[in-house]
Amino acid sequence: MAQRVLLALALLLLLMLERRQRAERRYWVHPRLMQRRERGHFATLYPELLQNPEQFFDYCRMTIPVFNALLDMVRAYLRRTDTRMRQAICPEQRLLLTLRFLATGHSYSSLSVQFRLGTSTVSGIVKHTCEVLWRVLQPRYMAVPNQAKWEEILAMFSERVNFPNCFGALGVKEIRLVRSGGSDYGDDIFSLVLLALVDADFRFTYVEVGSFGSPTDSFVFQNTHFYQSLRANRLHLPNPRPWPGTSSPSYPCVLVASEAFGLSDHIMQPYTEQDLSAAQKMFNHRLSRAQSMVENTIGLLANKWNVLHSVMRLSPVNATDVVKASCVLHNYVRDAEGYQSEHLLKHDMAGVYCQPPAGTATATNNRDSLAQFFLTPQGQVPWQEMFI
Repeated sequence: MAQRVLLALALLLLLMLERRQRAERRYWVHPRLMQRRERGHFATLYPELLQNPEQFFDYCRMTIPVFNALLDMVRAYLRRTDTRMRQAICPEQRLLLTLRFLATGHSYSSLSVQFRLGTSTVSGIVKHTCEVLWRVLQPRYMAVPNQAKWEEILAMFSERVNFPNCFGALGVKEIRLVRSGGSDYGDDIFSLVLLALVDADFRFTYVEVGSFGSPTDSFVFQNTHFYQSLRANRLHLPNPRPWPGTSSPSYPCVLVASEAFGLSDHIMQPYTEQDLSAAQKMFNHRLSRAQSMVENTIGLLANKWNVLHSVMRLSPVNATDVVKASCVLHNYVRDAEGYQSEHLLKHDMAGVYCQPPAGTATATNNRDSLAQFFLTPQGQVPWQEMFI
């Protein structure tokens, strides 16, 4: 008898819960979301922005013509088909929403209120649009250089920062994430790593995003695909050549990087010991001047796309898409609009510590040779005496 009573009470409770849930869900779409076409940002703000180029640039981080050209390139990949149940969100709104997320780092819930879209809808739009931006723009604006392009980069570093035989500046930066449901403190924050190779025109030549082990792993760089390609000679680099103005011997083309990357045949790092000679001091200054290109480029990137300043509440896969889209958009906008020197602001993206491997004897000799070359008439520049 008692069991029957308990069973009846349980059934009654389930019935009451079901009725309550039905009562709470009184509509198929929330009334706030149904006002998207009349009161969402795309309906109210976008037409006004098109009439005010300065405000449009502040909102999207690009000019109206550059936005329209980008929209033409990705429109076919962002278009969705209307159904009898819902009208599809147009490509213009999808792109505008994604650019606003990248420009501000606002949460999906905040953008949901602004655009009057569901939070899961915002998440799906940002993820898909970032994937499309990388897929469409990367072959045009961040293609792996061929030998002719490497030659252009070599000439650029020689002319603009007075560092010969250099095909790029290399840097590694930390992208901060927070686990879903975690706090902003303690062990809930973890990191991805952005490996960036840049030219002397503030453009990314190559980027790679991944964990690569922990941020204090001594093999952060060695675990990247770029490092493996460099060691296997798959980058089609120009042939070794003498220092400018000399006839022999020949030296390989190199990257400039901090001491964290180690010294190798293709990577130049500064001297780290104390009591440096005049040649070593000058070498460190000239290398630092060239290596600052990667710091300045990341500064431009992070100050345009402020999502990189924030602690992202995204999965590592989604965060990787966001970072890659930001980098390729940087190149796209850089090519279309150029940059202003006052935009070279300091960024707060943390570096990544690596315990560098020991340099080879050949790499050490190459660095010493270049240090001595900077003191010769062929290698010196007029302003360098003040730094010795």
